[in-house]
Amino acid sequence: MPELPEVEIVRRGLEQLVVGKTIKHVSVTWPRIIQDSEGVEGFSQQMVGQTLEQVKRRGKFLFFYWSKDGWISHLRMEGKWLIVPHTEPVNKHTHVVLSLTNGEDLRYQDVRKFGRIHRVKKSEMPKAIADLKLGLEPSELTTEYLQKALKKTTRSIKNVLLDQHVIAGVGNIYCDEALWRAEIHPERPAHTLTDLEYTRLVKAIQRVIVSGIEAGGTTVRTYKNAFGEAGQFQKQLAVYQRAGEPCWRCDTPIVKIKVGQRGTHYCPVCQVTTPDTTVVVGLTGSIATGKSTVSRYLKQRGIPVIDFDQMVHNLQQPNTPTLAALQAQFGPEIVTRDGALDRKHLAKRVFNDSEALERLNHTMRPFIVGALQEQLEVARLHQTPLVVLDIPLLFEQHYQWWCDQVIVVSTSPRLQLERLMARNNLSKSDAELRIASQIPLVDKEQRADAVIDNSGTIDDTYCQVDQWLSELEHAFHFTKE
Repeated sequence: MPELPEVEIVRRGLEQLVVGKTIKHVSVTWPRIIQDSEGVEGFSQQMVGQTLEQVKRRGKFLFFYWSKDGWISHLRMEGKWLIVPHTEPVNKHTHVVLSLTNGEDLRYQDVRKFGRIHRVKKSEMPKAIADLKLGLEPSELTTEYLQKALKKTTRSIKNVLLDQHVIAGVGNIYCDEALWRAEIHPERPAHTLTDLEYTRLVKAIQRVIVSGIEAGGTTVRTYKNAFGEAGQFQKQLAVYQRAGEPCWRCDTPIVKIKVGQRGTHYCPVCQVTTPDTTVVVGLTGSIATGKSTVSRYLKQRGIPVIDFDQMVHNLQQPNTPTLAALQAQFGPEIVTRDGALDRKHLAKRVFNDSEALERLNHTMRPFIVGALQEQLEVARLHQTPLVVLDIPLLFEQHYQWWCDQVIVVSTSPRLQLERLMARNNLSKSDAELRIASQIPLVDKEQRADAVIDNSGTIDDTYCQVDQWLSELEHAFHFTKE
């Protein structure tokens, strides 16, 4: 079913292609699609000569404003509006054809014939829209609204999110994706969510809807926009229609179940059934931007910081399963005579060999994921309000999915290069190669929720961190102490 992103993309296409165009003739081949007090014949007669002035949307509904009349259009399962030349053959799934005076057709196609077009006088449109009793749009959501709407219901959170009277526009696809991002089990009773989980869910819904619109919608069956183009968000789906494939966070196979008679996809490990009160923040940057400075300051502030590099180092100690797995993958030469990992030798093996680096990451990932899960579970059991994951290659290795927020420590390109050369005693060319091996810093900044500029004094950096912490507490409704 087209959901908010798909319907919004259709609306934009209609605004661009059809507004200002006038109807010359109307043909309807499936009368049930038309809901009109004057019937299909009256609909066809009344629409001739009318010019489209505007197309609006709320939730999954499109609102057409013509010269005299208004339409409420619901695409249901597989409806679509297309603008094509009048000479193009009409296929069997086209049920309404509006021939326009400029030689084009506005055609409504619907394989399953579930869509509806309801005509009313334009002056009656406000009441007709109000009678739909639609909830807030995702962009209008707040934690407080969601808490008030859900705190008394024992329905599953998925069933509530699909209720268009609560949130307008979220359907099966984006609901599954938002719940995965928020790490909430789809069968959780809605009223059992914590304040953090309500906030996390609001942010997840908003982000997934925006991403869906930016990608032009999701095409999993027949959806196309008004230009006849498919969407691209299906390439970003984390759980929907990925049953049996590994979760992007923990590698556990995605499961498909039925919730309220709807096929539902989720991760049985990541999406918890118990309340969660711990905010997880990812701290990253690029080499020599000053991430370690921020990490040390957060520790001084009494905030638990999970040091990714130290955790990996501990996993690779002698006589550990991790070291045995690495030795099996790369050979005995990566282990010294005293049984320790020869880190310099391993680094040399993988630095300029993308295939070897991929094997290293693949070998290490199960151990890293297990260790991260264990440490975060301890934090949650102790109801720790905030945990920071200090991960240098957070985006490169896709650990952003573990985080409620990502903070990037940045600096100017000149300072980054100078600091790296001085710190590691590198030539300019070698330092530039090290920097180029990571995702460009500007790209990380664009993907971050907050950026700390470490180009000034250390006090300037600390002030920015303090300000960010204050904003984080406000956004997620918690207090560190």
